[in-house]
Order: sequence, then structure tokens, then C-alpha cells
Amino acid sequence: MTSTEQGRTRSPEQAGQFRVGLLAAGAALLGAAIGAVAGFGGAIYQADSQRDLALRQEREAAYVQMNLAFNRFETAGTTAPGTLCARVDNLDEPYATVMLLGSGEASAHANFAIQSAQKACTSVKAGKAGTADIQGFTNSVVAFLAAAQKDLAR
Repeated sequence: MTSTEQGRTRSPEQAGQFRVGLLAAGAALLGAAIGAVAGFGGAIYQADSQRDLALRQEREAAYVQMNLAFNRFETAGTTAPGTLCARVDNLDEPYATVMLLGSGEASAHANFAIQSAQKACTSVKAGKAGTADIQGFTNSVVAFLAAAQKDLAR
């Protein structure tokens, strides 16, 4: 049996080879399409991973800056209590950064530490400086550091 196309006669073997050729070409096109989709998905995943890494690094930097500001405040309270109130305002900028980038838990503990710092300043101004205010501040800072480490460990 033969098939005719535009006046040419094909044998069944030629018709079968033609079908195999079409299937091979279709498989190649399908493979290329799957490869393109996989490549696009990989590029999106890589971009997301890079963005997550950059955000994590920014959070880490914010936590470090907050901790440094807390250390400067605490040092002022132990070396020269009169300079304690001057250092409370230095906590605002790192705290704002932690609020923007940090976890809710770390931000809450940073807020408690700042409130304790403000209480210590008020006590110093009233002439009632005591270790209880500084201890409350220190406890809040320790809780902040634990929350920051927990956040960065994820």
C-alpha cells in the first residue's frame, strides 16, 4: 500500500519515518519549552533567595546597631550617671531601624529596653537613681538579644 502526496508515492516505511520525524521534532520543542520554564523558575527562586539574604543581613546590622546603642547607654549609666539622659535620645534611630526590619518579638523587647532607659533617666533627673532601673534595662536588653538571635537563626 502506498500513500500519495502531491503526486509522489510513499511506501509505508517512508510514511512511518515521516511520523517518527514529526514526533522527534515535537519532543524537541516540548523539551525546549520545559527547559525554558524550568530556567525561568530557577531565576525567580535565585532572585528571591538573594532578596531574603539581603534582608537578613540588614536585620542583623540593625540588631547590632541597637545593641551598640544599648551598650553606650549602659556604660554612661555606670561611669557618669549625669550623661545617662543624654544617651537616651541616641537610642531612637537604631530603634526605628529595628522596628522597620526586625521581628515583632525583637522590636517589643527593644521597646521595653527603651522604656526602662527613659525611666532610669527620669530617676536620675529626680535624684533617685537606683540600680533597679538599670537592672530592668539590662533584663530588657538580654531579652532583646535573645529575640534577635532567635530571629536570625530562622
